[in-house]
Amino acid sequence: MPMQSRWGHFLVAMVAAIPMCCHAQANMFEPERVGRWYVSGAAGAIKDETSSQLVNLDGQFGLAIGAGYRLTPHVALEIEGLFASQRVETSSTIVGLALGSDGRADIYTRGIGGLVKFILPLNRVELFVGGGLGIYNTSLLTDVGFQAMAGADIFISRRISVGVEYRRLKFDAVLGSLVPGVDLGGDFLFVTVRGHL
Repeated sequence: MPMQSRWGHFLVAMVAAIPMCCHAQANMFEPERVGRWYVSGAAGAIKDETSSQLVNLDGQFGLAIGAGYRLTPHVALEIEGLFASQRVETSSTIVGLALGSDGRADIYTRGIGGLVKFILPLNRVELFVGGGLGIYNTSLLTDVGFQAMAGADIFISRRISVGVEYRRLKFDAVLGSLVPGVDLGGDFLFVTVRGHL
């Protein structure tokens, strides 16, 4: 076979391989996720509600650990544990809230909840919104809480994604005559890491 013909065949093979390599690169971050579990961790800051009874101070943070299951390319279910801490000062005596000599106290929120996420896959990026409810316990009460969320995940490998997530947690709680009008919810801004199994 002439040398020029060999180089011609080699060039044709290389050109034919380029689309396949590009396709493989495009799919590198798109493994089959439907019907699979993932685990997640999140940490970030909170902006809690402020009322006439409670004034929020610095030192507020939140953590979340959970697991999810991908039902379809666009729907996932999650269950998670949430922990949040806020430091407040108050001018009134609230039953169940231990105040220091400076009128300040720490309120810890712990709970477990379920979420439904609606996902828009965009190759290496997934955008999502969702919501859910759970049971949450604080120094003041245990009650039902409602969540709304929005965020984005960026896949840095086939199995690992990092992202940002905004949440709104609202306690459906009325403390009656003890502390009228206190909302124990707040806004969370989380940095997330997910491992896709």
